[in-house]
Amino acid sequence: MISDRRPHSAHAKMNRGELVNPHWVGDPTITGGFLFETPIHMFDMLRFLFGEVDELAAFGSSHEYPEPDDFSVLLRFASGLHATLATSADASWLFPFERVEVFCHHHTITTREMESISWTEALDGAHHTRSMQLLSKEEKWGYAQEDRAFVDSIVEGKPPAVSTLDGFKSVELVDACYAAVRTGERIRPAHAQLDQTIDIER
Repeated sequence: MISDRRPHSAHAKMNRGELVNPHWVGDPTITGGFLFETPIHMFDMLRFLFGEVDELAAFGSSHEYPEPDDFSVLLRFASGLHATLATSADASWLFPFERVEVFCHHHTITTREMESISWTEALDGAHHTRSMQLLSKEEKWGYAQEDRAFVDSIVEGKPPAVSTLDGFKSVELVDACYAAVRTGERIRPAHAQLDQTIDIER
């Protein structure tokens, strides 16, 4: 058995097949841009898994649409973990559209959409897979858990599972990606700069 499974790096991808259907997904005046339309959910996921992003660099290009539709992002987290995010708006619908790979000490965890999760426990390539294919869409995609947490927060006075600040930080990261693409510079999100200021003042 492997004793140290703390993650040290990761790779994530979330692709759209196109920005044609429905018609509004390709209109940045409505979506705010491709990163806001779909990949923003991966920023939610990466923050949930690894904590706050301290710095990022991003490259983007435009191929099929008038806005940037292909991105490669490098993220460094406050914990020291680093990750890449690749996302394309014209990748065609090749499954899995979404994937996360987490790399630990001689140990890997990988997802295949919301259908399955696989992990290794040895150096000989042996691995295990847990399938979620028979679960309902509501359970598999998290809608049931999301609704349950929302109702519990109201009825039982429990803190919400996701706060407005969580939503703000994901938007901030998308804005930082667009800024990095425009300027070619590494970007530190405002909350990371604020956290550093607070630490210094302490």
